[in-house]
Amino acid sequence: MEENQKVFRYLGECAEIAEKLEKENLFTNTTVTLNTNPKNYLEIIQEIEEFVKSPVNRNQSTISLTIGKTEFIFNRD
Repeated sequence: MEENQKVFRYLGECAEIAEKLEKENLFTNTTVTLNTNPKNYLEIIQEIEEFVKSPVNRNQSTISLTIGKTEFIFNRD
């Protein structure tokens, strides 16, 4: 049986960044802050909800997610 895997547009890119940073082993702790428009911010929240299988407060203007050793902070402009 073939298993369908969800494609995460934003989180997939973040995972690639986190993997590269960890592979190069240049930093012990990394924080990446990203600012985005309200439409993209909503899409990011939806991806996070699907990924963590838990609802997220959509009224907050900042949300963070740690992937590997990299913390990603998403800000809604």
